[in-house]
Amino acid sequence: DMTLQFAHNKKRRGFSLTEFAIVLGIIGIVIASLWSVVSIVRENMKRTQMKEQLYVIVGKVRDHYLSYPCATTNMSVCTNGADLTNYLLRNSAMPHEMLRDRTAATWVADNPWGARAASGSALGSGGVSVTAGDSAGLTPDRFFTVTVRGLDRDSCLGLAGKLTGTGNAGGLASFQINGTAMTLPSSPEDADAECADASGTDVNRLALTYTLRAP
Repeated sequence: DMTLQFAHNKKRRGFSLTEFAIVLGIIGIVIASLWSVVSIVRENMKRTQMKEQLYVIVGKVRDHYLSYPCATTNMSVCTNGADLTNYLLRNSAMPHEMLRDRTAATWVADNPWGARAASGSALGSGGVSVTAGDSAGLTPDRFFTVTVRGLDRDSCLGLAGKLTGTGNAGGLASFQINGTAMTLPSSPEDADAECADASGTDVNRLALTYTLRAP
C-alpha cells in the first residue's frame, strides 16, 4: 500500500493542462501590466524631453538673433512665415539631437516621437520647425513660432498642458492646436476638443509663438 501511495503521489507531481494554462494566463497579465507601465513611462519621458528641447530652442533663437533686426534666414528681409529650421540647425541654434540627417541638402528636426505622418511615413519636413512671426501676421522682427507636428492624440493632449504651463520659457504670445487659437495656459478641456483622434494615425500639430526678445 505504501508503494502504491508513493507511486500515485509521484504521478501527481507534474502540472495538468489546466494548471499550465492558468500559469500562462497569469504570466500574460503580468507582462501586459508591465508593458503598460513601461509605455506610460516612455511617453512621459518623451513629453519631458520635448519640453526641455523647446526651452533650449527658445533660448538659442533669442540669443542668435539678439543683434539682428529680424528672424529671417538671410537677416536682410523680414518675411512672416519664413522657415528658419535649416538655417538654425546649421548654426547650432537648435539642439543637434533633433537633427534627422546631417547629409541631407535641407536639414530637418524631429521630435522625440519620430515625426510620423498620417500614412505612417516620416514627415519630409520634420516634426519640429521654427518660422518667423506667426500665422496671425505678427511682425517677424518681434515673434517666432515653434511648431511640433506628427503627434497622436495622447501626445497632443499631454504636450498641450506641459508646453504652455508653468516652468516653460517666458514670452509665449499665442498657442494653437491644429490651427485653432487656444487660451493660455491650455486647459485639458480645450485641448481635448482640438486634438484629433484619427484612429492611431499621427496628425496633430501644436504651434507656439514666442517674443523674439526675452520678456
